[in-house]
Amino acid sequence: MSPHDNSQNLLVKHATVQDYESCILNMQKHQNMWASLPAPARGDIVRQIGEALRANKAALGKIISLEMGKILSEGEGEVRNIYS
Repeated sequence: MSPHDNSQNLLVKHATVQDYESCILNMQKHQNMWASLPAPARGDIVRQIGEALRANKAALGKIISLEMGKILSEGEGEVRNIYS
């Protein structure tokens, strides 16, 4: 909803409780595997996540700006703060 006039400006699919629980179970299932990876391998995965955020900065920034009533550059700045 737009903070300006409460109009709907986009539709985002929300996860269900079942989605959340499935995510947690998968995280627990793979926790030991992640911990056993050498630090450089984990770092590479984190780098790839940062690259994906950078590649989608405009779209993610637009969602943040619409949701929070910010200008687009502020929304993109928040995305940039995640990966910097």
